[in-house]
Amino acid sequence: MNQITKMLIESNKITKDFIDGKLPSEVAQVYVSLLNSQIKILNVIVNMYAINSKNKRALDSFNRMNLIDHNTAVDLGLGDPADDKIKCQERNSLITRADCLDFSGTHYEECGGCSYFESTRKLLLGEKGR
Repeated sequence: MNQITKMLIESNKITKDFIDGKLPSEVAQVYVSLLNSQIKILNVIVNMYAINSKNKRALDSFNRMNLIDHNTAVDLGLGDPADDKIKCQERNSLITRADCLDFSGTHYEECGGCSYFESTRKLLLGEKGR
């Protein structure tokens, strides 16, 4: 998972906890700071796509630095992890984690080496995955 995705997931969890009343109102400033950070990150992503349209080598360089990659779908929703979108390498399309779990259950050999294989099982089933 790339750095931008990790930061968005972490800030989304904190945001959801705040909205659900699990964090005290004193955390409001942190909440605003997190939203501002997300906006800055989204601006970076937009700029990277602009760079890609003019210079693919520059975007590939960002990918090698693990700042962003071509295989991760960023979902800004605050909902159920089963609804998170990921890129299935086997199907070559975006699918939900729930669909990933279903598909990989019947395609264990093809999906076993995928980076989402274990993380999906850990998030949705609370298990290691193998």
